[in-house]
Amino acid sequence: KIFCFYFLFLQYVSGIIFRRLIQQDPKSKVLSIIGISQYVLSELLNYIYLNKFGVMTFECTQELYHGAHKLRIKGAQQTCYEFLNDNINVKNCFSLYKYAK
Repeated sequence: KIFCFYFLFLQYVSGIIFRRLIQQDPKSKVLSIIGISQYVLSELLNYIYLNKFGVMTFECTQELYHGAHKLRIKGAQQTCYEFLNDNINVKNCFSLYKYAK
């Protein structure tokens, strides 16, 4: 899926990461972001523009945290961390432990 990226997105993504993405093909107007699902990228864009995520579940928030960490979007990382911290329980603590490894 192709997303349109605007200046606000580029402000959030670290310059080093963006330069690495651009180096893939400097003439191309399409950037490939590997290792982040369409869902996560879409949610991160929503976070950047709206300062909030859509529906958050414990499982999807782990993926969102990974994507925010990879793109160095600190506010999104903090939001995910707070959600995970507030919603951890006996049933889901092992999935978080596996993810942390």
